[in-house]
Formats: sequence, C-alpha cells, structure tokens
Amino acid sequence: MLNHKLILSVLFFSALNPLAISAEASTSTELPFELLIADIDTCEIVKYGRDGKPVWTYGGVKPLDIWPLKGDEAVMAYLPSKLTKNKGGIRIVNAKKEIVFDHPLQEEVMSCQPLPDGTILFTENKAGKLTELTREGKTLRSFDVKAKGMGHKTVRFIRLTPQDTILAAECYSHLLREYKRDGTFLREFKLTMAFCGSRLGNGHTLLSAYRPGRVIEFDEKGNSVWELAATELPKSCGISIFGEAQRLPNGNTLISGYGGSGKNRVSTVLAITLDKKVVWQLKDPARKKILSVKPLPK
Repeated sequence: MLNHKLILSVLFFSALNPLAISAEASTSTELPFELLIADIDTCEIVKYGRDGKPVWTYGGVKPLDIWPLKGDEAVMAYLPSKLTKNKGGIRIVNAKKEIVFDHPLQEEVMSCQPLPDGTILFTENKAGKLTELTREGKTLRSFDVKAKGMGHKTVRFIRLTPQDTILAAECYSHLLREYKRDGTFLREFKLTMAFCGSRLGNGHTLLSAYRPGRVIEFDEKGNSVWELAATELPKSCGISIFGEAQRLPNGNTLISGYGGSGKNRVSTVLAITLDKKVVWQLKDPARKKILSVKPLPK
C-alpha cells in the first residue's frame, strides 16, 4: 500500500511547467520538477511537463484537491457540478482517464488524502465530519469536527501528519485544528481563513490562508517563526488569494493561488525562498483557479 512518507516525494504523474514560466531569481527556463494541479474554475486536472507545457488533462469533475498515486493513478476530491450529476465525492482515475474508483455523495467534498494503509481520508462539509474510506467503498471510521453545522464553510483542506494526526483547516472558523484519527481534539492554530496546513519535518506547522493570502510557519509552541503575505510578492505573480502551500525538500515553499476575477482572473504556482525571493512562477493563461498543486518526481 501507499507509504505516507513517500506521498509528497513519489507523487505519480510528472508535472510542473506551464505555458509561461518566469524566473525572479533564476535564469533557468526549465522547472525543477513536473506538476499536477487542480483547477476548480475550469473543472480540469492538468499535468505539466518541466518545459511548462500541459501534457495530460482530465475534465470529468469539478476538482478542488488532487493527489498522485502509484500506478499512474490520481485521487481527487470534487464538488457538485453538472459533470457529476450535482454530487460531490472522491474519484480515482488512471493515465488513460479511466475511472478506477468513484464515491459520489450528496455532499461538498473539499479535500482528500490517500493514507499509508491505502484508505482515503476526505471531508464531508454538510455532515461536518471527516471520513476514512477503503477503495472498496467501505467506511472505516468517521468523526465530527468542531465546525460541524457550518455547511459549506466547515472545512477546506485536511492533511495527515507524520504523528498520525489530522490537520483540518476549518476555514470560516479561522482555525487549523488538529485531531487524533479517532476524532479526539488536540490543539488549534489561529489564522484568518485558514486553508491548508501541513506538519514539517522539524515539528513545525505550515499553514496557508485563503483571503488575504498568507503563509505562516508555527513552531511547536504555536509561535510564528516565518510569514509571507501575498502583498510581499512581486506584482507579476498576480496572486492575492492562496490555496495549498507546502515546504519543498530544498527549503523553498510551493504555493498555488490566484488573483483578479471573471475574465481577468489569473492563477499562478510559484516557489519562494525563506528570504522571500521568488525562484520561479508558472502561469498558463488557460488556468483560472488553482488551489491544489503537487510536485512530481524527476
């Protein structure tokens, strides 16, 4: 089954280089890895090669969160839309765009994550709970989050930690809450519109905020040790709203997000150093609202 420690480093498809790549602190014309992104606005999942060009696209759902899997598969959380008969859910597709597994619900499923034992953790906003599901569609366990009852506003991204706990960004409560897998509440981190949290190798917690776009690294005592605001980025990045943020092995931070609205909306994926220099940014004019991004192995 999937090894949790490999999830972020052995991500399946190869991807990360769109049609327009600009380097703020590098003259390289090639991205360091490929990327897999989910564009909720255009209802597409796209794999980008290191030259920045899309090499694979799947348009069968309204995707919010995406993960690559072994065996050229990808698992995604999707929201209700006409594409899925107004149901949200979890879907796994392969490189041939064949549906390997689908679990539709009368729900808003904002986020998912494949777990070390091969099950899938996902959100159920209307029910106000987090659920673990087998690939055979069997529910193993489920628990209510503290924001239960807030419907659409309940939670955004969830992430399993190396400590086998779950970080749930309860966005409109402006809190990242940490739970044991049995639902026992452990602690919380405050940040306006908390969107995606992850546990770093040093025990710190990285947390991105949706609006206004911010990323904060908290130490084990909950103190901020590093912060980035969207307003600190070059205007060329075009980002005011952040989605997923994750710390890369080289110490840089990978961020997805967007700015503007309507026809003027533009979405960007970028990598930034701890001293806040943008190493590269990826922009594809076709992309409008990327909130989930995963680097793929070289």
